[in-house]
Amino acid sequence: SDAYCVEWTYGKAILVRKQMARVLADKIEQGQFTRDESVRVARAILYESPQTLLGMAPRKTAAR
Repeated sequence: SDAYCVEWTYGKAILVRKQMARVLADKIEQGQFTRDESVRVARAILYESPQTLLGMAPRKTAAR
């Protein structure tokens, strides 16, 4: 990415999310994906892949 300062990272994240939403909405409209499939694709790209690549795991929260 060319976002070499933290302020640019925020803008890039917003841009990526908007573009991804547009593409996935088009896929739903064209009958290529269901809404659930689109949500799974977005989750995999925006959450699960970075988590795997960076070796991160969600925090375990204590039961209340």
